Amino acid sequence: MRPPDPHRRGRCDGTALNRDGDGESDERDGRKDRADGVSPNVGSFVSAATVCEHVMGFESKPPTDRQLEEMKELVRREMEKGAFGVTSALIYAPAQYASTDELIELARGASRYRGKFIAHMRSGGTGCSRPSTR
Repeated sequence: MRPPDPHRRGRCDGTALNRDGDGESDERDGRKDRADGVSPNVGSFVSAATVCEHVMGFESKPPTDRQLEEMKELVRREMEKGAFGVTSALIYAPAQYASTDELIELARGASRYRGKFIAHMRSGGTGCSRPSTR
């Protein structure tokens, strides 16, 4: 994370952060952000990739029923801590291995807390207008 911008200090501009895949807790990061001068009006999303990596590593296979339940439990815990929903960057491992049904199940868990599902889509400028199949 870069040093705080002194022009933004104290502003409540509703920034959303996604520390995809680094495994750090939002609570610890929130304390660091506040110490760095970032506005407390910050929201984060649970990364489907981080949840998958925590439960399955980087395996390119569907989760077992038990693994999927464990992933849903991790989403539930993070939603109860205040996450805004679930996010996934579908071009990065292990997120690219997730089926539509798996993502729906994780998003369904977030929806019980009025959470949203957002997809981080990046094409490097070559495929911006192509629709996603998911």
